[in-house]
Amino acid sequence: MRSAQDPAWTGAEADGECPDGNLTAHCPPASLLPETVGLPIRAQARLKSPSPDRTTAMTSYEADFHQWINEQTAALKAGQFNQLDVTHLIEELDSMSARERRELINRLAVLLAHLLKWQFQPERRCTSWRLTINEQRRQLALLLEDSPSLEQRLPEFLERAYRNGARAALEQTGFLKSPFPESCDYGIEQILDEDFMPAE
Repeated sequence: MRSAQDPAWTGAEADGECPDGNLTAHCPPASLLPETVGLPIRAQARLKSPSPDRTTAMTSYEADFHQWINEQTAALKAGQFNQLDVTHLIEELDSMSARERRELINRLAVLLAHLLKWQFQPERRCTSWRLTINEQRRQLALLLEDSPSLEQRLPEFLERAYRNGARAALEQTGFLKSPFPESCDYGIEQILDEDFMPAE
């Protein structure tokens, strides 16, 4: 501890008088007071406790995906952007977008396969086919409701979906040679229209 001869000491401090006017034999000079003195309790706690966004160890993407998702979500909500695993977040967002596109194309292919079977095998029409057609239309409507931007890309997806759907329909009908058109004869509106059934 500094002595009374130290230039940082004032006469009042050397006599045991604190700067606030209270007399005490143990009052240290202001330069030696902890930086938290005089601050509110919560402010003192913040100064004494390390910031969690600097010290918390985050679960790795490879170690526990579910926990990683929870921690990344919590960091986003808390605004702790320095905690984010940006590389893997970008990968996951790209993957989510791709999954939606694949689901749309797959459902469209199943729907087209059943529309082709309904049109080209009228003698085998059944309730099961109609239920599948109705269900795929409902699921496609929900998917487009959640992601309206995908509707603009339907003409692009239709070519691939029709190719897959026609191949599936050929396998399921047992035709030796495909009777189906090379390209889809149904319009987008017809395909999604709950009342449309080909050749009826």
